[in-house]
Amino acid sequence: MMSWSSRKAVCQNIDTQTGSYWHGIMHRREGDYNNAKHWFRKVGEHPVFPKLRKRALRVGGETIESPPHQQQYSDAIETAEEWDPFQFVDWCADAETKNMDPAIEYFLKKTQLVEIRLLLEFSCEKAIGG
Repeated sequence: MMSWSSRKAVCQNIDTQTGSYWHGIMHRREGDYNNAKHWFRKVGEHPVFPKLRKRALRVGGETIESPPHQQQYSDAIETAEEWDPFQFVDWCADAETKNMDPAIEYFLKKTQLVEIRLLLEFSCEKAIGG
């Protein structure tokens, strides 16, 4: 299995918007939040973002008893016209440093899973000419 640093090196050498996106995700997941934001700046507005925004709103509605802070996240996503990867990085950083409600942790983890799936689908479509 490829090591984490090897995966980052592969992504760093893919000099595309999508390669930068993968690299940003890896830095965010390892807790290197400033570096993640650097890579998301290189991404700009990615074609996956509109779908991710819609799916994140659905994920936010999955919990029956949402804590007030989770509603703030959903409200922030809903009022923004576009997906904000920098805000999401900040939320992930907060989750690491604060004792978060399990519903918020669920929201953040599930949203990241949705993001990775969407980006994987996008990457596969581009690789096979879709």
